[in-house]
This record gives sequence, C-alpha cells and structure tokens, in this order.
Amino acid sequence: MLDRYVWGSATRLSPEAPVPVVDFMDESQVLGGAGNVAANLAALGASVLPFGVIGEDEAGRAINSCLEARGISTKGILADRSRITTVKTRVVAKHHQIVRIDRERRDLLGHALEERLIRRIKMALAKLDALVISDYDKGVITPVLISNVVEECRIQGRPVLAQPKVRHYLDYIGVTMVKSNVREATIATGVSMVNDTSLRNMGHNLMSRLECESLLLTRSEQGMILFEKKNITSFPALKGPKPGFNAVGVRDCMTAVLAMSLASGAKMRDAFLAERDVEEYRGSRSGADREGEETALFAVDGVGEAQGFSSGTGHDRDYGAELGRESHGGREGQAPPLRHGNEGTKGRARVMA
Repeated sequence: MLDRYVWGSATRLSPEAPVPVVDFMDESQVLGGAGNVAANLAALGASVLPFGVIGEDEAGRAINSCLEARGISTKGILADRSRITTVKTRVVAKHHQIVRIDRERRDLLGHALEERLIRRIKMALAKLDALVISDYDKGVITPVLISNVVEECRIQGRPVLAQPKVRHYLDYIGVTMVKSNVREATIATGVSMVNDTSLRNMGHNLMSRLECESLLLTRSEQGMILFEKKNITSFPALKGPKPGFNAVGVRDCMTAVLAMSLASGAKMRDAFLAERDVEEYRGSRSGADREGEETALFAVDGVGEAQGFSSGTGHDRDYGAELGRESHGGREGQAPPLRHGNEGTKGRARVMA
C-alpha cells in the first residue's frame, strides 16, 4: 500500500463546521503497509523479494518506483486492472494527524490471480531463508494462499513468521511463529481476557490450534508475552511507541527484527530484546518521520503482503530476474501443484472452516 501525507499548519477553525482549516505546505508519499517489513529487512542487510498485488493505476506505479529506488525487485508484485491500489492519505498539521482517508478494495483475489501469486512465492522459496506473511486484510492473503505457501515452506524447511489479522487468524496452521496483539487474538478465539490466567489459557489455546513453535502477543503499555512450547516469558513495556500518530510503522519494524532473528537462528528471547529496542526507538519518532531512517538502521517503507528474504549479504542471486522468466502461456516454472479447500497435508497446513 502507499502512504501519502499532506503537510500543513492549522491555526483556525472552519466557519462551515467545527473542524480545523489546514493551510497546505507540502505533500509526500512513502511505501506503507506490509512493505515496511520488507524495507526494514533490506536495511538490516537482507536480500528481500516482496510479493503482493497492486492496481494498474498511478498509485501502483508509484509503489513500483519507490521499490526500485530502494533497489528492491518488483518481480513478485502482480498488477490487477480490476483492483485499486490501497492508498492511505494522512493530513498532518504540526505533527498532529487531523484525518486519515483510506482508498482501498478488500475483495479476495480472483482464482487465477491467486494461483499466479502462489506459484511465484513457491518458485522463490528454494532460494530464500525465511518467509514473512504480513496480513493487512486487503484481500491478497487468502486461506488457499496460506495453506499452499505454509505447506510448501514446511516441505522445504523454511521458517514462516505470520502477522495475521482477525479474518484469517486461525488459518495460519503450521507456521513457525505468530505475532499479533492481544485484541486480535481475543476476537479470533472468542476467549475473554479478564486476568493473567485467561491470557495464558488463550495463549496455550492458540499454540495448540495453530501448531506453531512460538506465539508473541503484544499488550501495548503492558508489554509483551512470549509463548513457547516449554516456556512463557513476559516482557515489560519500555518507553515504547507513543499512542496515535507516533505508532505508525512500529508494528512492521518489530516484525522485521523478529524475522531476521528467526532466519539467522537466534534464540527467540534474544530476538525480543532486540525487537524492544526497535520499538522504543521507533516510538520516539514522529509517525511520518520516515525519510532518512536508514541512518538509524531501520528504514520504514516498502510494499507487498508477503516477502521472502535471505539473511546476510552473501546471497547475490537475482531472485526477481529468475521469477521473471515465465512463459506467455501462464506457466511460471515447475512450481508444486496447488491444493484447494480443506485439503490438509499431514495435519499441518490445512484450511480451517
């Protein structure tokens, strides 16, 4: 998705309605959404290949241009003329967000485009160290895509970090790690969280249902709690992200550090300590203060609902170029066949009704 900002100053109220009048000063745009993870991974030294869908429109072309400017391949990005590219426009006056306007379409992908995206991801997995599925509930991440991609990652031994939304939360069966906030987990499970005991019960419930190795639940000012098969570890909140505008992009910064740690074989608890440092740093910045973030190691823009990457800088393959070698007949290499519906494979990556 594309994040656009309209900058101005507000010193008076409109006579037409009780709203501020913003005097225009400037405007800017950066890549937003799940792509924040891709850009942060690139800033950490990973070779990143984002996957996703854009519209055949001006905003879609802007996304590709911003990706190319960062040296990130666009070969995993598909264009769909029937969709519009998601754009979030924020009007900001003196670092205070006045309003946000969302232009988007959330319909699930059509069958043909869904198959095409799945094949592209499968083709790239052999050359990647890990896969991040960052779900923003825009229709790109579907139960069929989750089932097929997670199962292929299991076959090839690739770890998967999932950042789900409520709609498909319980479809992420068999991923290596799930990261979400407590509110989304509560809605997905239907478990009411009234105390620490109910929180722990919900965590164990999700670990069992998703068959994952670890689960991280963020709790805002109450910190985070990490569930592993034999351990439960609580992490108190640090200075952390300030509420509202300053929280923009923090979720994806944290996910990138966890993903890089997962691909590198780091212990999860060590990864969370690094992640909290990022959370504190990013939360101290203005929500739209993104340009020039490379100096702080964690850049904050990108694109794609899922992204594969190789850790370290020793991998010099041009994954995008390899994905681009597809025939005009629609076949994209010899990717494994698709599965549909509730076809489970060894109980791991099935689609739950």
